[in-house]
Amino acid sequence: MSSSDPKQLEREAVFGSQRGNRNAFRYLVEAHSGLLFRTAYLIVDEPSLAEDAVQETFLRAWRNIRSFRAGTAARAWLLRILTNYLTSEHRRKVIPTTPIDSAMFTPDHSPTPHGLAATNETNFRIWGAVMELGLEHRISIVLRYFGHLSVPEISAATGWREGTVKSRIHRALSEMRNSDLGEQLDIPVVQQRERQADA
Repeated sequence: MSSSDPKQLEREAVFGSQRGNRNAFRYLVEAHSGLLFRTAYLIVDEPSLAEDAVQETFLRAWRNIRSFRAGTAARAWLLRILTNYLTSEHRRKVIPTTPIDSAMFTPDHSPTPHGLAATNETNFRIWGAVMELGLEHRISIVLRYFGHLSVPEISAATGWREGTVKSRIHRALSEMRNSDLGEQLDIPVVQQRERQADA
């Protein structure tokens, strides 16, 4: 790949992958595996399941790379595959294990989001509140406040309408009003609770 511009490198990697170049696809794996693993781990709270989800995401991406549309961000496309997989497996209550030696993905066992989140009591309560959410609400919170995606980016990554994304974030925050999430992430949850008490 000739360019030093990340977006151009990604376009070249996608084009090469669509022509069957595994080295080009490896660029996409290396560029996005960390984000996908962190996202999956935050959603499933289990390293081995997160590894399986990322493995399956890249296997599906490779099989379907020709369907990738120009102008789409690879990050959003891969996150959509990941969240679709996690949602379908959650509904079936089955998450099969793919032999890790067949993967192009090698997991990064640096400090996990859960480990970082649990460094003090307040963050531990926040993490517990996130894990109590239903899957779709958990995905919306993870992508918005831990992945720092905008509403349009979450929409692209999940296939949900923007109104649905906003609604799921709002409902998730409503369920978490007894936690310290609002204070930690600058969400006016406490103010909302105070307004309700005054009503």
